[in-house]
Amino acid sequence: MCIRDRHGKMDFDIAKGAVEAQSREVAGASRIDWSDCNFPPLLKLAHFSISELQGTLKRFAVMLYIAFLIVFAIQWINLLSCIIQTKYTYKLHIFYSILNLFILSIAAGFVLYKGYAGACRRPVDARSVLWYRICQAIACVLWLVFSIVRAGPFNGWSRIGLLDDYKESAARFCIFLTVLESLGYTATTVIGIVGILQISSVVFEVTLDDCGKHRNAVSDACQSIISHPHRLPMFLPVSYTHLTLPTICSV
Repeated sequence: MCIRDRHGKMDFDIAKGAVEAQSREVAGASRIDWSDCNFPPLLKLAHFSISELQGTLKRFAVMLYIAFLIVFAIQWINLLSCIIQTKYTYKLHIFYSILNLFILSIAAGFVLYKGYAGACRRPVDARSVLWYRICQAIACVLWLVFSIVRAGPFNGWSRIGLLDDYKESAARFCIFLTVLESLGYTATTVIGIVGILQISSVVFEVTLDDCGKHRNAVSDACQSIISHPHRLPMFLPVSYTHLTLPTICSV
């Protein structure tokens, strides 16, 4: 039962609600439902949602998601380029490009999820953070190599010199696609390096922020209790009535 003061305010209920809300927020339960598998859209193998985040976490997740989208888009650009280049190179490159469409997209999605889980899980998922760093580092090396070489279906910067020997419009268009592909891999390499460097500071900053919010909520609750100490047993559940006021407010 709620006890109101002469102004009709429910001091303790409001403060208690704030404490519980902040406690859930620190644990991540109120913001992220990890059991809601919604990613990728059709397969739904894991949970990923930027809308549940805010502040530093949201910016970090958006950065990871942009890198994933770039890699996914590159595979379609590469496939189109390989189809057009069949008159200049091997038709088998189309088959390899289709394989890369699945393999590299899945790899980029795995890196995305590990970075998302490592930054957002509460308590902190140190294993996901470690997995993200390792996988992102490997991915950065691969993206950098793919942006340079012209081996197989990969159209790095070095492919431009080969295509430039042909004076046809199709070759010119392939050069344009090659530039897009190489720029995309270069961009994801840079984003990956930034992600590796930032994930620890993101986790640390958000953890400190959550603890600060939780402490402020507890402090508000204590102030409400202090203003009405004679009503303390009526405010708290039976299991908490054995606590003294200094004990509660020292949290």
